[in-house]
Amino acid sequence: MTAVTNVTTGLRRIVPALSAVPAIVALAGAAVLASAGYRDEAAAVMLAVVVAAGLALHVNLPWGGRLTLGHAVLIALVVRADPADAALIAAAGILMALPAWLHQEDEGPLAVRLGGVAAVLAGSMAAVFVRVLVIDDITAAGVDPDVLTVVHAALIGAAFLGVDHVGRTFVGRRVGERPDLRQAWPLYVTILCVAALIDVALRRSVALALVAIVPLVVTRYTFQRYTTARRTYAQTTQALSLLPEVAGLTPLGHGERTAVYAAAVAAEVGFDADRCQRVATAARLHHIGHISLHEPEERQGPPDPAELAAVSGEILRETGFLSDLAEIVGDAQPGGAPTATLDGAVVRVCSTLDDLLESEDQHTVDPFVELVALYPAGHERTAAVALLALQNRRPHLVGDARGAAAALTAVAAASGSAGHDHDH
Repeated sequence: MTAVTNVTTGLRRIVPALSAVPAIVALAGAAVLASAGYRDEAAAVMLAVVVAAGLALHVNLPWGGRLTLGHAVLIALVVRADPADAALIAAAGILMALPAWLHQEDEGPLAVRLGGVAAVLAGSMAAVFVRVLVIDDITAAGVDPDVLTVVHAALIGAAFLGVDHVGRTFVGRRVGERPDLRQAWPLYVTILCVAALIDVALRRSVALALVAIVPLVVTRYTFQRYTTARRTYAQTTQALSLLPEVAGLTPLGHGERTAVYAAAVAAEVGFDADRCQRVATAARLHHIGHISLHEPEERQGPPDPAELAAVSGEILRETGFLSDLAEIVGDAQPGGAPTATLDGAVVRVCSTLDDLLESEDQHTVDPFVELVALYPAGHERTAAVALLALQNRRPHLVGDARGAAAALTAVAAASGSAGHDHDH
């Protein structure tokens, strides 16, 4: 058993280190082949493989989704290669990477993955188009060739990343997973810089081009660490949200389902990624105050919204790291005074929707339509109308919310059963 444990531990240490290999293989291979030229057919095939390897280099974004850092390889390819060769090699590399992309279910629904492939292909063709119509005419006498290379990489890269981002936004809007340019732009700048570095370095030597991969590898490592920290934060809030559910004070899965609805509505009304995440976390914890109230069988009536708001806010402030959510959670309690903020309204309306959907009563009216009737004015109506629009465009939204809560519900139910068995 000890030997097995040691092997497992060793693999866990080795596998993360190997995750940087695609970057090294892709960019080193690109540097070698670029210095040899692209006209040779064997080199073109090898370079297509290198492009495919580069497209496998992803970074998990802290706000969700992934970005392909290997786009720098494609941009550098278009800058250095003959346009016709670049178009063919890029298309071949993308097709080689297609099976791997389609099998990476953790990247989202199939529509998102197919949309990502189409976006990269369209971005590559846009880059070649800019190269043919614009870049080849930019030749200034007396200008340093390195400066021209950087300008070329910037223009070609902007075309590639711009079309890629628009394509991902169009597809992601259909499933509520739109990329946020305000948060992704530092990574786009990194990709542009690395592509320019590769091309400038290749004018000197292949060895210098290899140095250009360092920012890409460091960026991936840094974002992976940051994403891990964000994931730990999310897991902590999920665990806290289970407390009132395990205790039988609120329905199992209510917090997680409300968070899914709230994140979707927040994106629908135009919140940025950070604000969407904040609202989703508040939705996950909006019922935390129930743990300080009387047991359900001892209550004389439903909990007082003002008391729930005060208790919930106090609990979150005492944690320290969740104190910034206290205002939203306090504002979001169903049945209270009209919300003062749209953030609180989103959480309140989504909580009410989950209550309607999960109740055992027979509905004569669509719960989404009923929700709009329940909130005729103010921020709540804005959130309710957004939910109705989402339901029309994303009919699977309720299924997504229930699916997200299913695993947590199972854990909470098992914990509750274990607790009751222990009491007996």
